[in-house]
Amino acid sequence: MSLGVVVALQAVGSLTPVYWGVASAFCLLALVALTAPAHVRAPWRRRLRLPLAVAVLLAVLLATADLTAQVGVLFG
Repeated sequence: MSLGVVVALQAVGSLTPVYWGVASAFCLLALVALTAPAHVRAPWRRRLRLPLAVAVLLAVLLATADLTAQVGVLFG
């Protein structure tokens, strides 16, 4: 999925580390949701809580840093 994200972002000309990080985090969340068993909560899904939380936090931090930089350029 991450390779598809890189190709799609490059195709539209907006491949930046921030967009790649956010899109990859959402792809990871989608992959976990799509591969989850319907009726059983597998033990390995409990172990993914910390990596998923870190991925979401990193995506938010990257988006915030990018927004801060853009606002600084506009008003600086």
